[in-house]
Amino acid sequence: MKIVNSPQKNSGYTLMEIMVTIGVILIILIPLTRLQVNVFTYGRFFYNTNIIQDEARRTMQKFSSEVRSVTSSGTGAYAIESATNNSMIFFRDINQDGLAERIRYYLDGTDLKKGVIVPTGNPQTYLPANEKFSVVVHGIYNDVGTPIFQYYNRSYDGQTAALSQPLDITAIRLVKLTLLIGAGNSNQDRITLTTQVALRNVKDNL
Repeated sequence: MKIVNSPQKNSGYTLMEIMVTIGVILIILIPLTRLQVNVFTYGRFFYNTNIIQDEARRTMQKFSSEVRSVTSSGTGAYAIESATNNSMIFFRDINQDGLAERIRYYLDGTDLKKGVIVPTGNPQTYLPANEKFSVVVHGIYNDVGTPIFQYYNRSYDGQTAALSQPLDITAIRLVKLTLLIGAGNSNQDRITLTTQVALRNVKDNL
């Protein structure tokens, strides 16, 4: 009896099957990759935002402590040298050594910086070359309608309008510090922090 061998079926994959398999894998991997990128991006954003918030809160506490106890300069000048929307210069003995340092908070780009000059000589002088700078808060995005510094006189009752620029620095009795901060470029990512402090050493409305 003659035995006829039947053709063996090809056990390999066709090109079409391979392409379909690759397509399915890509359909699964692409969303997973995007999810991983988004998780990393948002995680970094929230991490940076928390750092900026911590910077801002520490700076506000320090600023409040310093401004609350402003004093005359070593030259006898008034306790406040300058007060604008984006900067404030005043005098305060910050290290309790009997010398009133010249302290300047000011906006530089998106950074809030602090400059300190220790007086030297006798009589005392404040040399600009001796100013020591530091960045105290990163990521400041205050706009024209939200000044960093606002100043109020003795009539402030919680709703009184801020003093308009240019102002009489001797009329200042309360300072409000407002920081619009954020780690991203979107306005929706902004967080507003604010504090206000009365000038204890020049208060005269009691």
